[in-house]
Amino acid sequence: MGTGIKSWLINVICGLAAYTGSRFIWAEKDTGVDRLHWELLTFAVFYLILQALIRGRKLAKKGKEA
Repeated sequence: MGTGIKSWLINVICGLAAYTGSRFIWAEKDTGVDRLHWELLTFAVFYLILQALIRGRKLAKKGKEA
């Protein structure tokens, strides 16, 4: 697997997990777009946290080896 494919897979997995998490939290009833801004904000926060955890762990591992 090339670096590009690994990075793409990380992005896709983080995006799917963040989307699922934000929909799970905000999908009480069919409220239309009333809470769309909160759902989008939740998605962005989940996505950034997942990216930081996955990529930060890799950088920390790399730092220990050096």
